[in-house]
Amino acid sequence: MEAYCTSIIPVKFSDAKLTREIINVCKEKQMLFDYSNYKGTINLKAIPDINVGQFDFYYIPSSKTDIQCAFSESTLTLILTWKNAYADYYSLVNQSLGDRKQLVKRILAYAPNDENLVPLMKILERYRENGLAINYAFTFYSIYDENFTEVSEQHLKVLAEPSIINMDDMLSSIDTTVVYNSKTKINKEILKTIKDVDIYSAQKTFITWASIVSMTKSKDVFVKNHITLTLIELLVQRIWNLCYSQNIRLNDCITNIKKRSKDTDKIIVETYRILIESKNCISATYSSRLSGIYSAIVESSQLSNNVGDLEQKLNYLIVFTNNINQRKNRYLQQSSEILLFLIAIAQVVPLFFNLPIVTHNMISVGTVVGVCVLGILLIRSKYRS
Repeated sequence: MEAYCTSIIPVKFSDAKLTREIINVCKEKQMLFDYSNYKGTINLKAIPDINVGQFDFYYIPSSKTDIQCAFSESTLTLILTWKNAYADYYSLVNQSLGDRKQLVKRILAYAPNDENLVPLMKILERYRENGLAINYAFTFYSIYDENFTEVSEQHLKVLAEPSIINMDDMLSSIDTTVVYNSKTKINKEILKTIKDVDIYSAQKTFITWASIVSMTKSKDVFVKNHITLTLIELLVQRIWNLCYSQNIRLNDCITNIKKRSKDTDKIIVETYRILIESKNCISATYSSRLSGIYSAIVESSQLSNNVGDLEQKLNYLIVFTNNINQRKNRYLQQSSEILLFLIAIAQVVPLFFNLPIVTHNMISVGTVVGVCVLGILLIRSKYRS
C-alpha cells in the first residue's frame, strides 16, 4: 500500500509589496526555483479542471520532501508532500498521525524537519513583526490500495478523524500517545457520521474538519487524485487563512481605539476584497465528482462561518467609524460657529463702547462677557445629542 501525505501551510503577508520583496530575496539567494523546471510528481499545473492562474508557483529542491510555494497577492501557501509505503493500515495510521503532530509543532515554531525548507522559514520568521503569521498546517492523505475491502473503511475514517481514538494533532495534547491496533476503543457514533462523498465506485473519500482521506484502487488515477485534492485545498485554505487573519485584524482595529487611524479605510477596502474572494471561492463549481468533494471540503472547513464573522465585524467597524467621524464633524462645526460668533462680537465691541449710552465701563464689559457666554452656550446646546 502507498500513500501521499500533503500539508498545506497558508501564510498571510501585510501587503502585496512584501510578497514581492520576499520572492525577490528568495530568488536572489537561490531558495526558490522557477516552476518550469519542476520535475516532481505533484505538478500543480497538470490538472486543467481547476484554475490556478492567480498563483505564482515555485519549488524548493529536496530529496526528502516535495516542497512547493504558491504566491498570490499578499499570501504564500507552502505545500509539503511525502510519499511512503506501508505494510498495513495500523502502521499507516500510527505513523501518519504521529508525523502530523510533530509537523504542526515544528512548523509553528518556524523549525521544519526538512533542512531545505529551513532557509525560507528563517526569512519568514524575520517578518513576524510586520504582521506575518503561520497559524496552522492542514494535512490530508491519498492512498493507493488495489486490495482494499469494505473492512478497511474504518481505518480510513480513523485517519480522517483521529478523535475517534482520542488522538489529534493539537499542541495541547502533544504528549498524548495512542497506539492504534485491533484492541483500540473506537467511538462508533462518530464513526457512523463520516460518509464517503466520492461518486466513483473505485474510490472512497472521507472529509472531516481534521483531515481528508481519499483511497483509490487504481494506480493510474492515484497521482491525479492527490493533485486534485491539493489544488482544492490550496484554494480553500488560502481563503480560510485570509478570513482568519483579517478577523484578528478587525478585532484589533475595533477594540484598540488609540490604534485606529488613517489605516481604517485601507482595512475596510481590504476586507471587502477578501469577502468577494471568499464568496467566489465558496460558490465555485466544477464537474460532478469535483463539485461534490469541493462542497464537502468547504462545508467541513466552516469557511462560511468565518466569512459571516468577517462580514459582521466589517459592518460594525463601518458603523463605529461613521459615528466617530460624525462626532468629530459635529465638534468641528460647533467650534467653527463659536469662533465665528466671537469674531463677530469682537468686531461689534469697539462700536458698542463708542455709543453715547455707554457710561460705565465695568457694566459694559460685563454685558459683553455675558453676551459671549450666552452665545457659546446656545451654540453648544444646538449640538448636544
